[in-house]
Amino acid sequence: LTLMDTYNDMGIPDKDLSVIIVLRYAGFGFAFGDPLWEKYGFGKRLELKDDETGKMALRNLYGKCKTEDDDCIELFQKRGGMVCVCGKSIEGGAEGLAKQMKLKKEDVHKEFMDNLLPSIQVVPSGIWALNRSQELGCTFCFGG
Repeated sequence: LTLMDTYNDMGIPDKDLSVIIVLRYAGFGFAFGDPLWEKYGFGKRLELKDDETGKMALRNLYGKCKTEDDDCIELFQKRGGMVCVCGKSIEGGAEGLAKQMKLKKEDVHKEFMDNLLPSIQVVPSGIWALNRSQELGCTFCFGG
């Protein structure tokens, strides 16, 4: 949202921007709703504390906005931003968590796919999405 705000400050409205967030590797959990955060411990895995509880996050802190001033995926999408998630990260995450929790990989993968936040698109891989975006004229900005 900072990138979009900066362009807005320069007189370029959101409607004239094409901003894409690619969730990949450990960040793939940000594509999912709160129930999966608690069940699979994404907050602990990311060492992400919830300011409200002071404990590791049991909810997706960036999925939905609590106030109009929050930075969140929901607001980013409302402003025209696009979010995709790496399919390879989903597959690898499902496999690793299934093994660790003694579950079936197929069941975990299905649960992931069934609990994607609205309008998040699964792409074959995050690096593919970056490469394809660059082929179409986008530039890359590493955001952490």
